Amino acid sequence: MKLTPLTRGLVRVLSQASGCVNVFTVMRQSRIGPGQIFIGLQDLAKANIVKFDGWNASLTPEGRKWLIHNRIEFHELGQRQWRLCPAEFVQPRRGSNEPYTPSVEMVDPELLPMRLRKATDLEK
Repeated sequence: MKLTPLTRGLVRVLSQASGCVNVFTVMRQSRIGPGQIFIGLQDLAKANIVKFDGWNASLTPEGRKWLIHNRIEFHELGQRQWRLCPAEFVQPRRGSNEPYTPSVEMVDPELLPMRLRKATDLEK
C-alpha cells in the first residue's frame, strides 16, 4: 500500500498506542480533521492494516507486521527537512578562542542605532 501523508500520520499515532484508540484522540494527537481521519482509517482498514469500527481504531496483527516490514518509511518522520541547512550556506565552525568581528559594511545602516562612519570620517 502506498502511504499518503494522511495515512502515514494515522499509522504513526496508532503505532504509539498500546491498544485501541478513540477517533477524537487520534484527531487531537495528529491535528487532522475528523473527515480526513475517517477517510484515512477506512483506507487503512481496506488494506487490513487497521481495525476500525467507526469510533475506535487499532492496528491489526497484520498491520503491526506490515509496520515492522516498512519501518524505513516511518524512520524519516522524525526528521524536520525544513531545519536542514543547504550545504552552500554552511560555514566552517570557529574555535571558541577565535575572535569574531562582523563586517559592518554588510549591515543595513537603518538597522543600526548609530550612523555608520567611513574610515575617512574618523581620520578628520
